[in-house]
Amino acid sequence: MRPLLASCLALVALSLAAPTPTFAQDQQGDEAPAAPTSPEGAHLNDARALYQAGHWEDALAAFNRAFELAPDHSEIKAAAALEAGSLLWEQGRYEPARQKVTFALELARERNFDHATGQILLTLGQIESATGQLRSAEGTLNICVQLTGELGDDVYRALCRISRRATRTLLGQNPGSESDLRADIRTLQNTDSLLAIGTALTRTADLYQDNGDLEQAQRLLAQAKRHIEAADSVPARARHHLREAQLLRQQNNLSGASELLDQALPLFESMNNRPMIVHTLGLKAEIAALNNQAAHALTLYRRALNVADATSNPLLKGRVHLALCELNISQAPQHCQQAIDTFANGQLATYRVRAHASLARAHQAANRFNDARTHYMRAIELIGDLPEGNTLYTESLATQHANLCVVNNRLRATGALASCLEARQRLQKLPDADADHHRRTLAHVTHAAGMAALQENNAERAIDLLQQAADQALELSPRDIAIASDALLRLGATYAALPDHARQARDAFTRGLETLNLPDQPEGADNRPARLAILTQLTQLHLNQRDADDTLSRAAQLIDVATALNDPRTRAWAHNARASAHLINKDQDAARAELQRALPLARQADDAELTELIEENLQKFD
Repeated sequence: MRPLLASCLALVALSLAAPTPTFAQDQQGDEAPAAPTSPEGAHLNDARALYQAGHWEDALAAFNRAFELAPDHSEIKAAAALEAGSLLWEQGRYEPARQKVTFALELARERNFDHATGQILLTLGQIESATGQLRSAEGTLNICVQLTGELGDDVYRALCRISRRATRTLLGQNPGSESDLRADIRTLQNTDSLLAIGTALTRTADLYQDNGDLEQAQRLLAQAKRHIEAADSVPARARHHLREAQLLRQQNNLSGASELLDQALPLFESMNNRPMIVHTLGLKAEIAALNNQAAHALTLYRRALNVADATSNPLLKGRVHLALCELNISQAPQHCQQAIDTFANGQLATYRVRAHASLARAHQAANRFNDARTHYMRAIELIGDLPEGNTLYTESLATQHANLCVVNNRLRATGALASCLEARQRLQKLPDADADHHRRTLAHVTHAAGMAALQENNAERAIDLLQQAADQALELSPRDIAIASDALLRLGATYAALPDHARQARDAFTRGLETLNLPDQPEGADNRPARLAILTQLTQLHLNQRDADDTLSRAAQLIDVATALNDPRTRAWAHNARASAHLINKDQDAARAELQRALPLARQADDAELTELIEENLQKFD
């Protein structure tokens, strides 16, 4: 599934802004019915044309002039107010937008302009949603759905239902069935408006993209583009550039996405469309970060934050803070906290969860595990507080429990094993549990559960979990060599500590070494430290079993790896082990030679205990 950012955040801005705002009952094509031939009517027609041409400041002035010239209580006065308010909403100027739309609503009620009900309530609901008044927005859109249904206004009923769906998602509620959404999309497709059809095709593309069919989503966006181009609307064209760029980003076509964003940004800037400027700069910053251009990404995010600060939209500001929180910068925790505060004030429940989880990850990356644990637990608690959190957000819950498992394990917290077992169970119950990213997370959680079992001295449970972790990690594509080799190391050490399990220990260590030799290793991966740890354990196991030949062989391999890693202590230990093996073979001269090689290395490592041991062993030959 795509993140909430792509599927909900731009939903209203990208999809619902597309239909041209017109105060008329019967809209034919994409041209609003001509206003009466009067000075105010001419200004209103000019304003609509200027809007579609992307000259929004001139359009606003024309709307305002039409409003001033129109007779009091006239339909054209209400139309000018509504369409000016809609433009102001798109620019992120929410308070004057609210005043304009409220005026239009009061006039429509007074004069029974029923045909305008859907447009007015939709725009008012969008303004309330943008300013963080989500429950009020839901109420407004509920009224819109009810009244447009009674009036038979199918188009605006569909638009209000789609907008309500986005609002409910942000509130953490069940947005409604996908069949209802598809029905609303069909309604828009059956209009005569090129822009409404383009919107419907875009929403259908969203459905396919959400379900992972990116190729079909791309085909639908191409169809939408043809309708939008035919309508000759600059705002719609700019929004479609951004929508296409979002899809290309998900397809990892970063250069193609960047080209479209470079086309969209100057158009949004010329229209002073602040929300779309923020979305565009945010996506450009995300792409810069993916291209390892961290400084450029930071500059773009800060530009976006400056623009977002010029609005009263908590979602815009909070999202930029959240992006900066998730960027690897020193100020990340401060941005995380600002995101949390912003989303709390704006009733944005699902984003509060993400902000707490992001702050937890920032603390975890800085080894502040207690703080990380606090915020993972808070994220889980917030999901549980949502009306249907345990059913709607099973994937997020599983992810946060998995993160909590890892942190609890690092803290050696009481109940770490139970925490990890719960995380495993949640991951295994996900509808798409077989998805690659969930299987990878499951391998990490199983590994952590195995370590937690060791901390609780539960060897039997640890053996089972560590074996599963190794198997799961090696079944991934690409394999997780680090998890598999560490699990096998710990599995071998666990067996070695048990009586009569030397064979199982040897098999685990041997498999660990074989894992480190598998082809297709990650580029730049250095497996030598893992090889060193396994060879050390395996050498000790052979020595404990008084298997002189295998001890000599493995210790020789260990010396080679330790030499490459410039590790004199391990080299000294390995030479001492070889000396013990030679003594098992009754070869005292070879044993003395190994100890003589070991002593200067132990001194170089400044290991007093090992140095003393080797010196004592050498004295036995005097």
